[in-house]
Amino acid sequence: MWPWREWNFPPNILKLKYVSWLSWLYNLAVFETQHRLIGSLFYIPIVYSIIVFHWHVSLVITFFSIFTVIQILFGYRHTFEAWFANILALLSPSLISSLFALESQLRKKDREMLIEKEKERNLYQAKVNEALEKDRKYISQEIHDDTIQTLLALASYADALEFSNNIAEIKDKITWIKNIIRNTAQNLRIICLHLRPAILDELGLISALKWLAEQVKKESKIETEIIANCQDEQISKEVQICVFRVVQEALNNVKKHAHASSAKVSIKIINKTLNLDIYDNGIGFIVPESLFSLAIENKLGLIGIQERVQGLNGKFKIASECGKGTKLSIEIPL
Repeated sequence: MWPWREWNFPPNILKLKYVSWLSWLYNLAVFETQHRLIGSLFYIPIVYSIIVFHWHVSLVITFFSIFTVIQILFGYRHTFEAWFANILALLSPSLISSLFALESQLRKKDREMLIEKEKERNLYQAKVNEALEKDRKYISQEIHDDTIQTLLALASYADALEFSNNIAEIKDKITWIKNIIRNTAQNLRIICLHLRPAILDELGLISALKWLAEQVKKESKIETEIIANCQDEQISKEVQICVFRVVQEALNNVKKHAHASSAKVSIKIINKTLNLDIYDNGIGFIVPESLFSLAIENKLGLIGIQERVQGLNGKFKIASECGKGTKLSIEIPL
C-alpha cells in the first residue's frame, strides 16, 4: 500500500518541486501508518452511531468495539499509562457527545419548564384579572344597590319634610334619616376596610393583625391568636402591607375551607429576616406540586400569597396533611 516507503531519495532529488510532497510521506513508518492512521478509523462507526442512534447507543457500541480490540491493545502496549491513554482516546468521541447530549437535554428541560411556568403564570394572570373584574362588579353593585338607593331614599324623605307641618312626623323621619345615614356610613366603612384598612396606617401592623383576629373570631367563632416578637418600627411599610394581606388571605381560607376551631399567627424577626407562621387545626389538604394548578379551580388565595411574598424576594412554604391542619411558613428579608 505504501511503495514509497522503500524508496531512498537522494537529498538533491527531494528538493525537486514535483516530488517534494514525497518527503512527508517518506517519514511515515509502517507501524505509525497501521496503528495511528488506520487505528483512527475506529472512530468512524462510533461517530456514525452518535449521529444515527444518539449518545446512549453510541456508548454501547463503543464499549463493545473496545472489548473486541482490547487484546490487540494489550499486545502492543505493555504499560498501564499506555493502556489508559489509548482507552481514553477510544472513549473520547462518545464521552464528548454524551456531555453535549446531557447539556442539550438539560437546556431542553429548562426551556420546557420555563414554557410551562409561563403558561401557568398566564393562566394565573387571567384568573386574577377575572377575579379583579368580579371585585369591581361587586363593589359597583354594592354602591349602586345600597348606597345610591339609600341616598335617593333620603332625598325623597327630605323632599317630604320640606312640605310637612306635622312635628311628630318630621321627628320620626329625621330619626329614620339619621339611622339610615349611620348604616350607610357603616357599609361604606366595611367596603373601605376591605380595600385598604385604615388601622394599618393609623396603629401599625401588630394592632391591625389583632383587629383582624378579632374580626375572624366575631364572624366565624374561630379562636385566633396573634404572637408578635417584633416592633412595627423594624418593618417597612411595604412589608407591613404584604404581611397584613397574607394573614388576611390565610385567615379567609381558614374560615372558608379549613373547618378549624383555632388558628395562630406568629411573627418574629431573626437575623434581619421576618418569619411569619400561620397555623390552623383544620382538615388540611393535599398540597399540589405547583400552586399554579389551583388557578384552574379558581383558587387564587394561596397563589396570591406566593406572588406577594416572591415579589419581596421572600420564601413561601406550605405543610399540610389531611386531618392534621395546615401551616404556612413565610420568610421575607428586611
